[in-house]
Amino acid sequence: MRYGSVCSGLESELLSPYNQKLNKLRSRPGHMLKEVGDQWSTPEALWWGINAKFGPFVLDLFADHQNAKCAAYYTAEDNALTQD
Repeated sequence: MRYGSVCSGLESELLSPYNQKLNKLRSRPGHMLKEVGDQWSTPEALWWGINAKFGPFVLDLFADHQNAKCAAYYTAEDNALTQD
């Protein structure tokens, strides 16, 4: 589990095209929301609805250091779908 670090150099070459684009946008001082496409974030309504029924959650599977809903989270680079 990472805490939203931006990769560079050889490590960035191993990232998916989505992660490469996201890292480029993160390195800029600002960007338009439409440039990112789907934000790597657990949707608010989904989070609060499922957390109310099954929570409290301790791990956010789709987050970054700016939008994590738990202290522990997986970033796009971590790819929660490939974790044990």
